[in-house]
Amino acid sequence: MASNGNRFALIAMGTAGMLLLLAGCQSAPKERSSLTDWQAQGKKICAIRSSVTQDACVYSYVMREGIQSEFPEAARYKGRQCTLEVAYGKNHRYSVLSTAGDEALCLKAWSLVSSNDNLPPPPPTLSGHTIVTVAPR
Repeated sequence: MASNGNRFALIAMGTAGMLLLLAGCQSAPKERSSLTDWQAQGKKICAIRSSVTQDACVYSYVMREGIQSEFPEAARYKGRQCTLEVAYGKNHRYSVLSTAGDEALCLKAWSLVSSNDNLPPPPPTLSGHTIVTVAPR
């Protein structure tokens, strides 16, 4: 069971993810971006649009972009949304604890999170659990 502090952090991360999703992050480049690109873009967006810490906001943005960038058929999932609760383990990999949203998208996102070696570890100031909302464009 998560403590109140961890629960607040999870809610804050989910809120940050939703804010970024709703804030029109569609301005991201169409070309395949790198972790550095996502961090820079996340810092710009989070500096003006987030009510949580910049570390938490940028991390949420980078996680979402890292997952969404791996969708080979993004158009197939356009308009759909999936929220994942993920945990970063001692093995330096993420595991999905739960999902909510479009079933097909969630299954694909679950697979991508479990097999993606390019997702960043959480910042030291955050717990290993986070909420990520994906909605391929």
